[in-house]
Amino acid sequence: MKCIILAAGKGVRLLPITESRPKHIIPVGGVPLIERIVESLRANNIQDLFIVVGYKKRAIIEYLDDIIKHSTKIKYIEQDEPLGTADSIKLARDYVGKEDFMVIYGDLFIRPRTIERIISEYHKGKESIIGIKTSKKIGDYGIVNTENGYIKGIIEKPTRKVKRTNSINTGIYILNKDVFDGIEETERSIRGEYELTSSLNIAVQHNVKIRAVSLDEEEWMDIGYPWDLFDANERALNYIKHNIEGAVENNVSMIGPVILEKDAKILSGSRIEGPVFVGRNSILGPNCYLRPYTSIGKNVRIGSSCEVKNSIIMDGTKIPHLSYIGDSIIGTECNLGAGTITGNVRMDNKTVKVRIKNNFIDSNLRKLGAIIGDKVKTSINVNFMPGVKVGSNALIGPNIVVYEDILSREKLLLEQKFTRKKI
Repeated sequence: MKCIILAAGKGVRLLPITESRPKHIIPVGGVPLIERIVESLRANNIQDLFIVVGYKKRAIIEYLDDIIKHSTKIKYIEQDEPLGTADSIKLARDYVGKEDFMVIYGDLFIRPRTIERIISEYHKGKESIIGIKTSKKIGDYGIVNTENGYIKGIIEKPTRKVKRTNSINTGIYILNKDVFDGIEETERSIRGEYELTSSLNIAVQHNVKIRAVSLDEEEWMDIGYPWDLFDANERALNYIKHNIEGAVENNVSMIGPVILEKDAKILSGSRIEGPVFVGRNSILGPNCYLRPYTSIGKNVRIGSSCEVKNSIIMDGTKIPHLSYIGDSIIGTECNLGAGTITGNVRMDNKTVKVRIKNNFIDSNLRKLGAIIGDKVKTSINVNFMPGVKVGSNALIGPNIVVYEDILSREKLLLEQKFTRKKI
């Protein structure tokens, strides 16, 4: 079976993490989302892949070409304008032929058993399939109405409460060529896109049967907001097995599963509480403390007396000494000065809200630190309040408490006035 992976979107809600990368190659548990999808497909003997790319397409192409073995056939299809999921599939029409094919959104966290379940259900009747899941957050997804196990219609991102169902579209399908007739009739939505869900509604109106298959909680997760990455990272790390390929000095304490990749080092006096992932060529310590659900990328330096908890630290970042990073996402090649602290709990103990596209969105998390883009530099004694975002290439001077979001390439300095008197 052939598969179309939709990986052309920008991921605006994930800014500033997506300023310099497409959301599909954001790492969780040390592995980019799209790599997990490709490996899940390969584990189920799906080797013929068509990946629709658009925003920062070279990053996806170069990454996958570097890691994928020749046993997998990948064809990249370029979507020049972000015209929606139906347009993406239409671009792949000539490649999939007349056989039934799979479609999967490229920004999902899935495991091999997710694909296994979809394929298993398909083989029971060789009918079109849509994966669904129950959710309370219906406003961010397509709401699927079903009858006798088949879809009756999909309401995409409803602006009002839908009482009939709490089943959402997971973005995993097996479809036949009849869907292209629906795509040809699809008009732009109120969001200005040609949406696959609209095409499926048209297909259903033309008596095309699409069976709904429920996925388990652990089988699927959508990455829509920055804080979703913590949940995905936790799920990924829950399945790791203890594997030490790097060097561990004397007087290091490790509890629980830890992956330490080749050429990484843990220096004396450090304590690592797994599950934790540490990428190649990274150096931890001496005397640092990594707490559970921390993912460290390649070429990262975590120095003396630093504590990192439930965070994603991307490649090339340096946190040399005397800092605390909690419940935070730090982009690539950042350099955090001594005494950098990420506050992750509000004083009133309420859940943390984050500004997303000029609106404050409730993360529903009581603990949430900073979300920091690539190549950010802080001087000594910089404090971040819960939920603030910092754009890429920002510079933050010494002794500053960051209460509000900082834009990309913005320089923040604290002006001081001294009074000098002789004594």
